[in-house]
Amino acid sequence: MAESITIAFTGTVVSCETRFETKVKTAKLVDFDARWVVTVDVESSNDPIFEGRVSFLIHSPAQLFRSAATGFSGWRCQFAIDRTLTDGKTSWSNLIAERLT
Repeated sequence: MAESITIAFTGTVVSCETRFETKVKTAKLVDFDARWVVTVDVESSNDPIFEGRVSFLIHSPAQLFRSAATGFSGWRCQFAIDRTLTDGKTSWSNLIAERLT
C-alpha cells in the first residue's frame, strides 16, 4: 500500500544546470524526462529529510519556476513536493516552487 505525504520547505536556489553539465552526484528524481538539476539550500522544512543542501532532477526549470528567466540562482522560494512510499521504496513527484520576495 502506498503512503503519500507533502513536504513543504523554504530555501534558496544555489544552481540550476543541465544534468549533463552538473557535478551533483545525488539528486531526487522528480519528473519522468528529467534534464535539469536544481540545487537548493534549505532554510526550514516541515520534515527533517530536507536539511542543508538538496538537489532535484526535473524536466524544466521554466515549468518549475513559471518564468522564462534563466538566472534562477539566488531565488528564495517556498517549495512543496510529494513523497510516496511503496513497498519500502521512495518516489518523488509534484515539485512546485513559489518565489518569495
